[in-house]
Amino acid sequence: MSAIIFNNLKSFDGRLTEQKFNRLVDAMQSLVINQGLNYTVARTPVGTTLGIANSSTKTTCPFTIILKAIPDDDANVTVNVSPGTVNQYIATNAFDDFTISKTGLYYVKAGIETDGQSVSSVTLYVDTDEADQQTPAPFALPSSFDIVLGVISDGKPFRAIGCGSIILSGYEQFRTDKDEPAEPGELTYTPYYVWKVEVA
Repeated sequence: MSAIIFNNLKSFDGRLTEQKFNRLVDAMQSLVINQGLNYTVARTPVGTTLGIANSSTKTTCPFTIILKAIPDDDANVTVNVSPGTVNQYIATNAFDDFTISKTGLYYVKAGIETDGQSVSSVTLYVDTDEADQQTPAPFALPSSFDIVLGVISDGKPFRAIGCGSIILSGYEQFRTDKDEPAEPGELTYTPYYVWKVEVA
């Protein structure tokens, strides 16, 4: 938008034409401060005040990948993952730092251990190994698997899940027929279960 020259809007002949009045209204309207992201607007007879949100109070999503430089080390960086929960469990090493190379592909994972029915522990990993996938289990839930929280490629972090903590619930993935006829009161099939991963 071009600069507004108010002197061009002045009337020296005692008359204010409709065109000049409208130009003056448009010029004043262009100066109005509207509501926006991370600030509020308060108008009073003595002026307009902007309330700027403090960046230090900005909410960080659970499992956000944070990279920090290491003094006197140009080859490596420190990785920290902001705390989050998996079925209300916080990782046993939630506040640990990981040192990785600035180059290459790294996986940021939550390693899940279960007793086949509920989560028993969570551990964070930052390494070059691909995630351990779930293996469907008959009549029980998988006992060990990884959830990819994000990846770091050549020193740049990328988030792989939504903003929130993780909720795991049992899910029947498929069924197989029994080789032998079922006894009275038994299922005629074998159900296989996996953990359904949701972020909330």
